[in-house]
Amino acid sequence: MEPPINRLIDDLLKLVFWKVPLIDLIRAKAVCRRWKCLVDNKHFRVGFANSHTYCPLAFMKNDFGNHVWLGYDSTSSKWKRMPAFGDIVKKVDPLRTRGSWKGMLCLKSGNHYSSYTMFNPVIGESKPLPKSSDYWGASELQMVVEEETKNLKIVAIGGQVTEVYNFASNSWTTVALTPKSITNLMICKLKAKNGAAYSNGFLYCVGQSQEGFYILVSFNVATEKWSDDVIESPYPTSNANEVECQVVECGGKIFAITETKVGLVEIWMFDCNTQRFSWVMEMPERMCTEVLNIEPGVHQELPKPGNIQCTANSQQIFIWQNHRQTIAAFHLLERKWEILPSIRRSDYTRSCPDVDTVEVDAAFFEPTFFELTVDVAGNS
Repeated sequence: MEPPINRLIDDLLKLVFWKVPLIDLIRAKAVCRRWKCLVDNKHFRVGFANSHTYCPLAFMKNDFGNHVWLGYDSTSSKWKRMPAFGDIVKKVDPLRTRGSWKGMLCLKSGNHYSSYTMFNPVIGESKPLPKSSDYWGASELQMVVEEETKNLKIVAIGGQVTEVYNFASNSWTTVALTPKSITNLMICKLKAKNGAAYSNGFLYCVGQSQEGFYILVSFNVATEKWSDDVIESPYPTSNANEVECQVVECGGKIFAITETKVGLVEIWMFDCNTQRFSWVMEMPERMCTEVLNIEPGVHQELPKPGNIQCTANSQQIFIWQNHRQTIAAFHLLERKWEILPSIRRSDYTRSCPDVDTVEVDAAFFEPTFFELTVDVAGNS
């Protein structure tokens, strides 16, 4: 007897597929030819990718050396298991991404400083990037899409030079000297994906003035040049020992996240026209207590601010402390705060208590079924 689900017309079956978790959708392709054709339909794939965003990500390793990663789904307020890495874990570092764009992850591979691999977990396809001819030293990558050409680029910001990888030509080019304001301290911030944010064709990076104060400098992705403009941070006369400053992109705008020595966490919005920050919201004290692990009601001045981390999707900004998994989320439209569900209490980690290492990653993932050989920056 024919299963009831097979009696559904294609449009209704697509609605069912639209609601299933990503990992189950991948499995559904193997059920029958009809289901595979529906999932592989271009319009379905584009629509599914555009409506499913997972941010932040959590990478885990258990006692047996197996790697699993989860993504936070804001629509269901749950951590969801993401597709398996497969054999690529033998070639890359699977506990932290070096960059992400839609369904593509950039992972470190090998011991060479500029040895990286692009990976699409949905279809299991990987593409090693060509090695740069230059010795980068401490550097980190930012994956961006040029506004006019829609071409995917990777900007590698090093302590001395800045290089750009062009996906279309599959090559690296040294484009400029890195501004002196981007010190090794700022490179470490970039490595955590908190020191740069992309909006309206510019990559805004956190730097330090000669006096040690936080500033912002910008990189024009189209011209591949650094601007000479210096943008003041929300605390223009405070150094790194007094205020921690991070930047993220949320809903097409740039935001700064600051933390003071007394545990005050604030959100600021950047105006590209005036080149200034305006105050948005302060994290409630009770939430700072949970996220920063400080005693409630105690405003003791610390030697320097804690090492906060942050990332964002189109509507929410997520903030947590390095090596901790208590994550606060601020919803821009609703202007309210919440604490995300515990990673340790997610459906997967509850069923697998042998998880040993958990790393929260300031990256996002929008699943795409397109191959790395096509124009990934087009309509994927």
